[in-house]
Parts: sequence; structure tokens; C-alpha cells
Amino acid sequence: VLLFFKAILFGGFVRRKWKFIYRMIVGTCELQRLLADDSVVRFDNYLRQSKALSNIRERIKSECSDTESRRRLVKDIVDIKPTLRNDENGKQALSLMLSRWKNVSNSKAYLEELRNVKYDPKNNQHEEQLLHLWSLLMPNEKLTGRLSRQWIDIGFQGEDPATDFRGGGYLGLLNLLDFTERYHARALEALKVSQNPQSSYFFCSAGIGITLHLIWIIRTGKLDDLLSSCESQEDALKRFGDIYSTLFMKFNNRWVATKANFMQFNTELEAFFRHAKEQSLHYFVA
Repeated sequence: VLLFFKAILFGGFVRRKWKFIYRMIVGTCELQRLLADDSVVRFDNYLRQSKALSNIRERIKSECSDTESRRRLVKDIVDIKPTLRNDENGKQALSLMLSRWKNVSNSKAYLEELRNVKYDPKNNQHEEQLLHLWSLLMPNEKLTGRLSRQWIDIGFQGEDPATDFRGGGYLGLLNLLDFTERYHARALEALKVSQNPQSSYFFCSAGIGITLHLIWIIRTGKLDDLLSSCESQEDALKRFGDIYSTLFMKFNNRWVATKANFMQFNTELEAFFRHAKEQSLHYFVA
């Protein structure tokens, strides 16, 4: 045990010395190099690991709301990391990075808020959006009633779609509606695949599952760089919808390519997201 702790302490000592030597060679500190990389993900990891900046993450959440508050925060960070004191470009990059980090934090909070809103059959807006989803997916078939086994035709699991939204919440409905509105032809193609007896799956339930899995990926920080430009709640929802729609189309393509059947749905959905988690950001936007 003593040897184990000695190894840890020695490893930390070597790392600190190496960082000092490397900074002397390249002329910049680790923070400056991170800012040059322009990655919110790497910047966040740096804040998590830095003892000197341990309270900065929480301060960004609570204080970094305007230009003046960012200026104060930059000054405090420069006081801790004096290598930035004479680096005006670095300070500007730091201010921009703080703003982008704040965008990510706000976007995640808003998306979680929407997911936590339960679908409410007594909410007129929820009901109208659900009925609009039906009209987009089944334009030539009239819904006979709010409670109907017709809902199964578009991939809900029973006669009341409200019960399917428990996992994805209101966000699940918004995502399905956004995908169907903006990529109508592709959504109808996927629906047709899901209704084919040889390749059937629950279309809407798949969409709700994609919402839930995507939220889990968002929580890991993997997609922070994609959310960093979202300056409003509308921006965040649209960006999430873009990623969601891309993944829905990829899932449907995979389903067709693997010739999966209804009984393999849960397994295939899990396998699809295991694969997605291993991919670069490009996979989520193209």
C-alpha cells in the first residue's frame, strides 16, 4: 500500500515537472493551448482537473451572464494563471470560451427541463401537437378518437400515446414533431419501413427511445461542442432536433441494412447507440 501511494505521489511530481518543462519549450501554458484548440469539452475537462480553478465551473453557471461578468471572471482566472496576463488574444479567447461553456450549461438545463415535463392529456398544447403529429404521418386517414388502436399504426404501443412518453417526456413529442415537420419525406419513408411486416418496429416509440438515449449522451459531455453556439433555448432545441433527426435516419438505415425484425428492436436500439457513442462529432451531424 505504501509503495502504491508513493507511486501516485511520484507520478504527480513527474507530471508537474513535465508540464513546467513543456511550457518552457513551447512558450505557452496548458490553458493557452486549450484555448487555441477551441474545444469546450477539453476546456471543461481542464476545469474539472485543475485544483486552482476548482470553483470556476460553478461561477460560470451563476455569474457569466453578460460581458461585464465575463470580464470579471477572466480577470480572476488571469490572477490565478498569470501566464495569460500579457496575452490579449488569450484573454479574448478565454472570454469567448466562458460564453460558450455557459451556452452549453444553459442548453443542457433547458433540454433536461423539457424531458422532465410529463405529457399531459389535459394540456391543450400537448394534445394539439400530438394530433398534428398524426395528421403529418397519416394525412389520408382520419383518427376515429383520441383513444384508438390507430395510434399503433404510427408506432405507439397502445391506444393512448400519453403512456409512451414517460421516458422522453414532452421533449419526446417535440422531437417527433420536429423530425416529421422538417424531414417529412424521410419520416414517411421510415414510417413505411416500420409498418412493413418484414421490417416492422414501433416508429414513435423508437423516436422516444432516441430522445432518451440522446439525453444520456448529452449528459456525458460528448456533444458539448455542438451545443456551445446555442445562445437561446430555441437554438438549443433546434440543435438537439438536428442531432435527433440525424440519428433517427441513421437508425432506420441500420435497421433496414441489418434486416432486423420486431423482436430485435430493443437489442438493435441499444447496439445502435453503443456504436454512436464511439463515433466522432461528425457522426451526429451528417
